Amino acid sequence: AGNLWIGGENGLSIVNANSTYYKEFSYTDLSVYGNEAPRSIDQNGNQLVVGVSMEVLLFDLQEEKFLEKKPVLQPIGFHQFIKSGHHFYQPSQAGLAIYDLNFNHLLTIRDLNSNGLPFNIYNVMEDTQGNFWTVTSRFGLRKHERDGPIIPFLHDSTQNIHSVDHLIGDILE
Repeated sequence: AGNLWIGGENGLSIVNANSTYYKEFSYTDLSVYGNEAPRSIDQNGNQLVVGVSMEVLLFDLQEEKFLEKKPVLQPIGFHQFIKSGHHFYQPSQAGLAIYDLNFNHLLTIRDLNSNGLPFNIYNVMEDTQGNFWTVTSRFGLRKHERDGPIIPFLHDSTQNIHSVDHLIGDILE
């Protein structure tokens, strides 16, 4: 094993898995959420993409520092910020925002559940065919075909909870 990136309150730490060496990088001065731990860490080329509360911070791996410029996101909040396939996804209680790998906003999806409220989208994954799958709270798994319908999975309308228990935590193809 090589290096591990760990997100904790107010920043990142790089940990060498073969020794006790670690180095900390703070984003306290860069983010209004500076005392919060990251909800997600992903890599995009020579940058780490760090989701902190309602914003995304970029960390340059070669310079070993956070960049001043932050991507502009749709104001829908998010549970985490996810890179899957050829897109970034911002799942939230108000729907799903989709971005290209340069953080250009492509689409926001606000599907409504049977109560007329937006699905609480907790996680998302892009499959090898370019479809994306959303994990919802209480309404199961949903496949969004590239140019077609949305297909619900693990959804039984006769049950009070429409999922694997209350919440599906993650998904992987």
